[in-house]
Amino acid sequence: MTKPRYRSRLTPAQWGMIIAIVISVLTFVGVLNWAQQHESQPSTQAVSPTISQQHKAPAKPTQAVSQTISAQTVSLRDAQQKTVQNTATQSPAKSDNQQPDYHPLKRVLSPDMKKVVTADVHGKLRIWDMDTEGFTEILSSDNKAIECLCISPDGQTFAAGSWDKTARVWDMNSGQAISPPIKHDEHVADVIFTASGQRILTLSDRKVQYWDIQTGKRLAPVIEVNNYFNDEIQLSADGKIVYILDKMHAWGWDIQTAQPATQQIKTKSRRSACRSVMSHDQTRIGFGLDNNSARIWDTKTGKPISPEFQMPAMVLKIVFSPDDRYLMLIDYDYNMRIWDLRTFKPVMGTFEKTQQAFFIHQSKQVLINQKHQCAVWDIQTGKPVGTANQIDRKIYGLTADEKYMVELEYLFTKKTMETGLWDINTMTRPLTLPSSINAACFTHDGKQILTVGYKTTRLWDRQTGKPDWPQQIVPTYYSRPLFSPDGQKLLLEIHEDKAQIYDVKTGKQLTSELLLPAHKSDLFFTNDSEKLIAAQQRIIAKVWDANTGKVLREHLHAYDKEYVTNRAAVSPDGKYAITHRFNPPPFGERRTSPKLERWDMTTGRYTLIPIEIQRYIDSIRFSPDGMHLAIGYETPRPYLPAFCVWDMNSFKPLFEPIILGKFHAHQLQFSENGQWVCLNGSGAIRIFEVATGQQMAIKATEKSCEKFTFSPDSQSIAMSYWNNTVRVWDVQTDTPVGPQLKHPVDVTSVAISPDGKWLLTGCDDGQARLWDIKTGKCRDYYKDLVLKLGQSF
Repeated sequence: MTKPRYRSRLTPAQWGMIIAIVISVLTFVGVLNWAQQHESQPSTQAVSPTISQQHKAPAKPTQAVSQTISAQTVSLRDAQQKTVQNTATQSPAKSDNQQPDYHPLKRVLSPDMKKVVTADVHGKLRIWDMDTEGFTEILSSDNKAIECLCISPDGQTFAAGSWDKTARVWDMNSGQAISPPIKHDEHVADVIFTASGQRILTLSDRKVQYWDIQTGKRLAPVIEVNNYFNDEIQLSADGKIVYILDKMHAWGWDIQTAQPATQQIKTKSRRSACRSVMSHDQTRIGFGLDNNSARIWDTKTGKPISPEFQMPAMVLKIVFSPDDRYLMLIDYDYNMRIWDLRTFKPVMGTFEKTQQAFFIHQSKQVLINQKHQCAVWDIQTGKPVGTANQIDRKIYGLTADEKYMVELEYLFTKKTMETGLWDINTMTRPLTLPSSINAACFTHDGKQILTVGYKTTRLWDRQTGKPDWPQQIVPTYYSRPLFSPDGQKLLLEIHEDKAQIYDVKTGKQLTSELLLPAHKSDLFFTNDSEKLIAAQQRIIAKVWDANTGKVLREHLHAYDKEYVTNRAAVSPDGKYAITHRFNPPPFGERRTSPKLERWDMTTGRYTLIPIEIQRYIDSIRFSPDGMHLAIGYETPRPYLPAFCVWDMNSFKPLFEPIILGKFHAHQLQFSENGQWVCLNGSGAIRIFEVATGQQMAIKATEKSCEKFTFSPDSQSIAMSYWNNTVRVWDVQTDTPVGPQLKHPVDVTSVAISPDGKWLLTGCDDGQARLWDIKTGKCRDYYKDLVLKLGQSF
């Protein structure tokens, strides 16, 4: 008996549809993969190994044209194009898909901190100019990785050893090769300069050779070491002895005679994960052993001269203090210990989660970075010195004066090399906070800058970028900084219901915590800076003495259940307040007209003023001189947003009410001279002339705007947009003042200096940036400091 034939429940049309969908999905995935591959690969072709090209990050694609190759040079300062010609033989061109993105694996900083040399696994060298943020690229034809980099003592040249079995010296400024390719039998493991910078020593295949840079000729016999010794070389202070080291052995050789100058050091360790380290006086060498310990040997006798320094895990790093008195060990579990080499006893105990550590201040203190928490510790007492701070980036090293920590990082997103300096004493970077900046503004005299973050508030000197306040000030969670009119007091909201007043000069707290009303308040200093007023949506809540924090009056009045206020405003002199209240009608009955009341802040009595607003008020604000009152409100049916300005003497409108359409004026801000008023409604900005009601600045408000501020002279306005850009506009002519200012992240605040020359912006990356409004250049405090330090690194 035959089995019944299986019949599908799907019709042929349905099967066809399924097959078509599968084919479409597979085709789409294939096209997407192809597009991603072609998009991620730059269209750069290989060229001669001696061709240098100047770029503006990110690098622009170049093309090999002929046997004599021209390369365009893009300068970041003048944006002019130049041509660099080279007659070297062109290497075979490679396809676009074979060109990887640039990922520098090795980097070295010049002594003056103005240049950085980087190398990737594909033999590309780049000389970064930290002043212009551009780079000169040196392309290698063999596509072999660079094994070692070294900069000469004067910082004018650098040497590179490669896996293509050659070493070469290049000019730091022009990127041109100074020496011919110096060939070796194997890859070059290490290269160092002599003190004069005119000679180099190379290590390759257990051989050390001494070379003249200009001619590429060997100047002394080859030093051959049969076993081991293929990690690094170091030169003695007098330049006569070269020390050859690996992880478990060391030996000193005379350069001229190629004969041993010291006893060979052999550790009994079978393996080591730590590079051997020589002391500064070159009399001792530290080795990591396979039993989670380290030990010191004498370079002349080749014998151990210390006990084993035990660690919880295998030793990762060994560091001698600058005076060679202390030995620091860091293991693979990031534990750190310090030993006194005179007594061979540990000091300070064990530090866990240690990312980095440096000896500072003549080996009396140590700088420890524990899980990005950086602090200075006294070695003798084992106690912290000063305050700690969050550091999210890796520290490259210290300046010679031990005042600053140096950052060096390649930003893959922007494809640029970035350097920075941290002040060791204050643990700060200029105009930088550990978290996002909520607000940034100038003091009244423009000499200082205030930055407010999620947990930190600091006052900085505008000229130097150094903090003026000695330590981190109170955390500010919902912060809106407010200076008193005399510029001597600063109000900070430290919580949604608490605030404090500080002395601007000293950073000391003037008052105890001021308990704010339960609902969100608008805070005002009176013109004499003696009182602080909290004006709330429902009541004129509190008045404090700005010097003592004592409550002078609380709740000027309490409304009965029939009336509630919608918005309130306080005059600049603090003498009276304007409130708006309305009578909620019973269900089904018609609403009565709301009332505007003027309250005397001294007596607590009010009088009605003849300004009728028939529906809700969105915002209300006094002009700086208190002569005008601007109100954004909603009209009766068809309930459209409107705006108008009234004279406070005659209570007459200055112009006919302006219907704003769908635009609700949630925020009002007058210019300093009271000539303009700016309305902010959920990202849309409108500027009106107070006297006539004429709308101004159309182009400036075409894009979606997030933040804005008027200049002190009221002639221009700064606006930040949703595309992370800021621009300053002339209000009367509606033309930009200076170029567009681009930022890497969202801009959280903008401010213009009292002299109108500088623009201050705060960003989500915790960085406040100071811009020259006319030129559009950002003030770089790091580079200014580098110029002062000179050769200190």
